[in-house]
Amino acid sequence: MSYLEKNTIDEIKKRLNHDKSSLGKVFRSKKNTYQILSVDHELVSEFLNKGWEIDKELKTKTRLKKIKDHNQKFTDDVWCQFYNLGYRCFSDEPIHLPYDKDISLRQQIDIIIINDETLFLIVCKSSNNPQKLSSVGIDFNRLGIILDGLRKSIYQLIGKKLKVKFIFATRNLRLSAESDEIKLLKKTKSFYYNDNTFTYINSLIRNYKTAAHYQVLGLIFKDELIAPNKIEVPAVE
Repeated sequence: MSYLEKNTIDEIKKRLNHDKSSLGKVFRSKKNTYQILSVDHELVSEFLNKGWEIDKELKTKTRLKKIKDHNQKFTDDVWCQFYNLGYRCFSDEPIHLPYDKDISLRQQIDIIIINDETLFLIVCKSSNNPQKLSSVGIDFNRLGIILDGLRKSIYQLIGKKLKVKFIFATRNLRLSAESDEIKLLKKTKSFYYNDNTFTYINSLIRNYKTAAHYQVLGLIFKDELIAPNKIEVPAVE
């Protein structure tokens, strides 16, 4: 059932970036440990009171910087990881996607990533220090319903059916293999991406470069089909 109005579709599409030149600039920004912002000179003191630092004084603006908080840094790290895997269509910022005909019912998706066959919906949660997962940012008791609705939104938005995978990504957060969250992720064929996943994918990118893309697909879509064919993963030594 279609429930997205044209203005909602247009609003979301504007948030998806597939311009390679622009994505390169976004990538460099997201790799940076700092947020960078240029403001009029007269506004500098206001931002300094909010924790920003002066990076450089320009002719008409002052460039400011502030260390990213842990959740922003983690989200940016995941974004950059998939960029390094060769993906070139992303949301630059979180998007609230409708999952019901009542479009006020929305789920925040921190990163949307698209190619010709697959689409990833990623929710990121992190902590400065290792701890047990508490707040998750998604109602896991209704996960199946939410994901079904998100797929309908995506199919209407993109205009074709792609292989959609929900990824729940965490950093410094412990989630037991016997927890209800993990059981529901498995039941909905979603993928749990933790600290070990991040480290493993980075090692694939570092050691296998272009082949890493296929290795990651094999990891995320284990025992599943993409399009009509099974995933073919090039052999690596």
